[in-house]
Amino acid sequence: MTDTVLISGGSAYIAGFLIRQLVAEGWMVHTTVRSLAKESAVRQLLAVDDSRLEFFAADLNADAGWAESMAGCGFVPTGSPRKAPPSSSPPSIPQWCWGRCGAETIRPRSSS
Repeated sequence: MTDTVLISGGSAYIAGFLIRQLVAEGWMVHTTVRSLAKESAVRQLLAVDDSRLEFFAADLNADAGWAESMAGCGFVPTGSPRKAPPSSSPPSIPQWCWGRCGAETIRPRSSS
């Protein structure tokens, strides 16, 4: 299994939040934008380790680019909303927002 995650819509607000958190936790992130002309501006805005972030051109209204952006990814975001599990403290994003291709739930990385 690979530690690469696909985040679609890398120039969007929530995608940026997810990308920052995942890169900070050590994940390799693939992200999509409609045009690679946005890559430089988005990289500057995200201010993360560039070696852990790769951009792909893909649009939700077309098939082009999606196979390439998903290549090597072990995890993709689930498209449906999920309730956070009951807890005394809020869960981290990987604990409840992500699903592996298939149905497994991503396990948060240990801090050790």
